[in-house]
Amino acid sequence: MVKRTFEPHPVFDLPYLLDFLRENEIKTIHAKRIYKGLVKQLVEKGLDAEEDAAEIWSGIDELPKELYELLPRHFTPLSSKVVKQEGSLRGDTTKMVVELQDGLQVESVIMRYDPKKGRYARNSQPGQQRPGKARATLCLSSQVGCAMGCKFCATGTMGLKGNLNPAEIFEQLV
Repeated sequence: MVKRTFEPHPVFDLPYLLDFLRENEIKTIHAKRIYKGLVKQLVEKGLDAEEDAAEIWSGIDELPKELYELLPRHFTPLSSKVVKQEGSLRGDTTKMVVELQDGLQVESVIMRYDPKKGRYARNSQPGQQRPGKARATLCLSSQVGCAMGCKFCATGTMGLKGNLNPAEIFEQLV
């Protein structure tokens, strides 16, 4: 397994970001402001991490002046991107292929459960609504490849390429 490197580094790698702030004698409280501002820019405003990077960094409020200069030089708002998305025929499952900064790919899956469909309920009659609200489960990747080597599985046949860093795991949520 090869140690993976990042240039620029993913900002959602909190241990790395905190070390960076300390090394530059900037208060670590600003990490929370950075994350809150990034979520606002990426999710609420729908900005694209590649195309709108300058606007994303400058749109984060209340940071020290030097941090506005350091962030774009050392970090990327998002280091991965969804390159393929495929839904099931029933519409209850979505599989996404996520490309990482180094070109390797992993998969994430969203599974949606509808309370109006009794098939997911325990001890229920067919067609009976299960208790609770609609929910979803997100399966995230934590490694590229797999060391198990199962012949029937595409991920298993590629071998273990490496572990994802905290940012790459978190970014599958964004």
